[in-house]
Amino acid sequence: MIRAERLAYAFGPGAPALAEVAFAVEPGMLLGVVGANGSGKSTLLALVAGILTPTGGATARTREAGAVGRRERGPGPGPSAACRG
Repeated sequence: MIRAERLAYAFGPGAPALAEVAFAVEPGMLLGVVGANGSGKSTLLALVAGILTPTGGATARTREAGAVGRRERGPGPGPSAACRG
C-alpha cells in the first residue's frame, strides 16, 4: 500500500509545489498522475519515492508496494481528449 496524508512540499518560502494531497493505493490498484506542466506531478512522485522530504504531512509505503516510478505518455490524444470509462 502507498498512502499520502496531508502531503505538502515547498521549494522555499512562498513557493508551494503541493498542499494537502491525500490518497491511498491498495495492492493491485494503479494510479495515474496527470496535470499541466509545473503542476507538481514529478514532485509528488519524488516525495512518495523518498527522494524529497515533505514539508508537511506524511507518506507511507509497505514493502509489498513495489516500485514507484514514472512512465512517459506515448503518442495519442492530447490533454483535451475526453476520458472514457
